[in-house]
Amino acid sequence: MTLKQTQFLFTKGEVGPYMEARADTNIYKAGLRTCKNWLILPQGGVKRRPGFEFIDDHPVTNPNGPDAGFDTASRLIPFNFGNEQEYVLVFEPTAVHVYKDDYHQTSISTGIPWDASSLPELKYAQTLDTMILVHPTFRPYKLVRGATHSSWTLSVLDFDYVPLTNFAFDSGINVTAVSTYGSGHPQAGSGNVEAGANVQLDLSGGTYQWTNANWPDGHVNQHISINGGLAKIHQVNNGTTAYCTVEEELVNDDDVLRDEWDIDAFSNLSATYGGGWPRSVTFHQNRLIFGGSRDKPQTIFGSQSASYFNFKPTTKTIEIEKTTTTSSGTSTITTEERTKGSITDDAGLTFTMASDEVNIIHHLVSVQQLFIFTSGGEWLMEGNPVTPTSVNITRQTNYGILNNHHKPVMVDTEAMFLSGQKELRAFAYNYNTDGYQAKNYTLVSHHIINTPKDLCFVRSFADTNSNYVFVVNGDGEMAVMSINVEKDVLGWSRIVTDGTFLACCEVDNDLYVLTKRTIDNTEKVYLEKMSDREFYVDSYLAEETTLQNDLTLDHLPNTTVRVVADQSVHANVTLDANGQGNLTGTFTNVVAGLHYDSAIETLPATVIVNQAYSQRGENITKKRADIILNNTQQLKFDGYDVGFETFNSTTINSTPTTYTGTKVVYLSGSGPDITLTANVDEPLKCTILGATIEYKVPLGTQG
Repeated sequence: MTLKQTQFLFTKGEVGPYMEARADTNIYKAGLRTCKNWLILPQGGVKRRPGFEFIDDHPVTNPNGPDAGFDTASRLIPFNFGNEQEYVLVFEPTAVHVYKDDYHQTSISTGIPWDASSLPELKYAQTLDTMILVHPTFRPYKLVRGATHSSWTLSVLDFDYVPLTNFAFDSGINVTAVSTYGSGHPQAGSGNVEAGANVQLDLSGGTYQWTNANWPDGHVNQHISINGGLAKIHQVNNGTTAYCTVEEELVNDDDVLRDEWDIDAFSNLSATYGGGWPRSVTFHQNRLIFGGSRDKPQTIFGSQSASYFNFKPTTKTIEIEKTTTTSSGTSTITTEERTKGSITDDAGLTFTMASDEVNIIHHLVSVQQLFIFTSGGEWLMEGNPVTPTSVNITRQTNYGILNNHHKPVMVDTEAMFLSGQKELRAFAYNYNTDGYQAKNYTLVSHHIINTPKDLCFVRSFADTNSNYVFVVNGDGEMAVMSINVEKDVLGWSRIVTDGTFLACCEVDNDLYVLTKRTIDNTEKVYLEKMSDREFYVDSYLAEETTLQNDLTLDHLPNTTVRVVADQSVHANVTLDANGQGNLTGTFTNVVAGLHYDSAIETLPATVIVNQAYSQRGENITKKRADIILNNTQQLKFDGYDVGFETFNSTTINSTPTTYTGTKVVYLSGSGPDITLTANVDEPLKCTILGATIEYKVPLGTQG
């Protein structure tokens, strides 16, 4: 009996082996066993992924030969100032390299605070021409773009006012304003200590001590809040006494306060005294928000509104007291100005999340609310607007985020993040439950992510009208998810190259990667780009305007490269030690690079029994395939050449036909678990829209 089976869709992409018994599902009908070096189209088909264009091997030129390549610990970070002002930043352990329009603009190599070990945990946020960089072990830095593409500065972030927090070191520690010194000010114990007074603060009990070194290495120039007032430390003595100048009136209630005093939240002080620096950062509702620090890992610090570097918890007010006294019929009015601090809606804020275990804040994402991603779960900070008195932070889900290169990416209204070693999840609002959830986007393709390192999102890539999420795996492959929530498109494929991917980012709807390749027996890391240029070799260079009869790819010395010359497959060319080689003629349009192939394997064919469900195990014989193609130049289907011109690596051929329509291939082979394959092994394009397969099955199998 003859049976026809049509696969119109490939939108579920490469599914995991645990799905191979689920032929009853729509996932099986639109899924594949293997999908390597293809991009899944939201319309249902698959298109061969374009190659990666070589951009640079390192901006520091080696006069004695090819450049050394970037450091393997490098990261890619996008900098988007606006249209026509988008940059790729390569962060190395010792430098930052700036690229625009694929050209190196400048490098910053002085004052770099990070190294290879701390670079993976570096977090960032950008507004306009300023990027804030944070790490828990060193002070925040700011990277500022100047007036030109090559004008950039990296400097320490100077706070107008550092946030305050209570570290609650020891329940036996007290801070008391015991006396004032200098003339013209009231003594402690005789009333409030007004602004401008000099006051002596003493510690008693516990083991905490003031330190003498200048801030941020010690307490000098730090602030302390006690009894609702603020003072600045300018001298310490014997580890127990601090001499301060009052900035906002200290209320003297003659009470000894235990653990009710705040000091600067950020400093280089050891954990004994409380300090460290922010772990994460974002801009939210016109505030700069820091998430966690070394010693306050689950505390949110918010700046004053519209004053990004001022985290003062109060705003200054001047109180004028008027007193009218009547004596012998004469009225006397006296005025006295006092500087106080008030907690207003635009003041800085500090809020510590309450949980029964430590949830280290790793990332912040600003949308209508603030999404907080921690080591143990996902949280939501609400408040519209957020104020010191309206902020509310609640736990939503309990998965946790990896603390590596990646930063969560927004896809429509969903914040996608890497959770665990094999999961991509999407934190999003669920109208059915009126709450947030973290959907698992790798449940069906559980094998596709493996020890992930980096993540980025490319919207509306090339001419596909597709959205793709790219995940750099620890094994050097890249997993790619095609997603269109509106049309229920969610499918995975894999990108494999002659080398390993290390990092990725998106700039101007193009995918940039750092790729480690072994060239001439030497490992090198290259900056490369996948864009809408339809060239199908990797680490390629293209020349499309000049007549030429030779090649120069100095980043690929002593390497055999694939070549397409004037749209025809050229014989392979082996480059010499300088990356040079000869063509067999003179051509105008030449592209050359490293070979890669594209492969598809379907899930095992099934037959219908009693029109109810599919089953495996029948001896099925392949007969024929009707393949619907678009803009295709080469394809082998189940090992058979579909019928385009033949190309090989030793001869020059005429320009290949670009075909759109249906091709028929007659097949052979039988068995209980038959699959079909589709391969492209020449540097040419291919798009498969669907296929109808004709099988022969035993009589009586179909109900």
